[in-house]
Amino acid sequence: MIPHFCYLGDEFKELRALLQSDDRFWELKANRKHFVSASDVPNICGFGWITPRQLWKQKCGLSSPKMDDYTSALMKHGRDWEPYARREFEKLMQCPVIETGMWVHPIDQRLSASPDGLMLSCDGFLPLEIKCPNNNTQITEKRRHKDSLQLQTQIQC
Repeated sequence: MIPHFCYLGDEFKELRALLQSDDRFWELKANRKHFVSASDVPNICGFGWITPRQLWKQKCGLSSPKMDDYTSALMKHGRDWEPYARREFEKLMQCPVIETGMWVHPIDQRLSASPDGLMLSCDGFLPLEIKCPNNNTQITEKRRHKDSLQLQTQIQC
């Protein structure tokens, strides 16, 4: 069973050391196809970019993810800008953000999440999901539902 952390105050330093030294998180990330990740939940609910059937085929190894050039470029843009966005968020909110890798739900071990970071707030740790849209990205109602479902799942893990 993967530990579910909820540290506050001075224990924050211990959490960072534990997460950075624990190889199980990286092992789980390599086996992510065996989990329903927070990014999969919008697809299952009909708000993602692929259908639930397409996701099922990918998880079973019957097909591989296919992205058009535009989607691929958007994802690369997001990955390239994420570290800068994280640093700006830390400055703006004046709170530390740590990268943690994959989390598995404490009860339903089929469910996982890989938030872009965890921020320390007065309520404990909260997941941080960073979106770096480019100038052509349209924020639609479907996109809002997709991002909301992803974040709600991360909070549960």
